[in-house]
Amino acid sequence: GDYTMTVIAEDPSISGSSKPYAMKAEMKVGETKTVSLTAVEQDVFFKSSKSSVAYMDVEGVIHARSKGKAKLTAKINGQTITIKVTVK
Repeated sequence: GDYTMTVIAEDPSISGSSKPYAMKAEMKVGETKTVSLTAVEQDVFFKSSKSSVAYMDVEGVIHARSKGKAKLTAKINGQTITIKVTVK
């Protein structure tokens, strides 16, 4: 099935929080999840710490390739968004 994860990217100076926004995703090998970013007016590229485990394509879809853990990070409005992906 389809999964949608919504990220609210706030301006850190407005939210008053210096902590990065973090999300978690648990996936199975071969599964995909779509990440939808709201309140973002820019192209966002998520970098994978381990693309052999999981990576995000240009459409914002996370692809689970093999068992393990990967961290997807992107800078949005000066704030770092992190998605921790666990593939089982």
